[in-house]
Amino acid sequence: MAVAMVDAVRLAKANRRRYEHLVECQEALGQRAAAENAAEQRARQALYDEALVPFRDVLQRLERVDPVELAEVELPAGGGEVGVEFRRCARAP
Repeated sequence: MAVAMVDAVRLAKANRRRYEHLVECQEALGQRAAAENAAEQRARQALYDEALVPFRDVLQRLERVDPVELAEVELPAGGGEVGVEFRRCARAP
């Protein structure tokens, strides 16, 4: 019977140490998860600011564009003539 009590005490100590270790692991995992969530949020915000906001601004401008304003737009000066030949279409009789 004394051997069983000694084994029970040893098991209780081992269980307590394992429990404390698991609690530490849980706390570390919680901190790591919070840090990863914050990093993901920063990455989403950066993507939103760098890609979606400029796209949204251009799209809103295109939705409100005035046809008269389009007539005033000049083509950018390219470095020479474009190599496109225009052909006349044959009219059907």
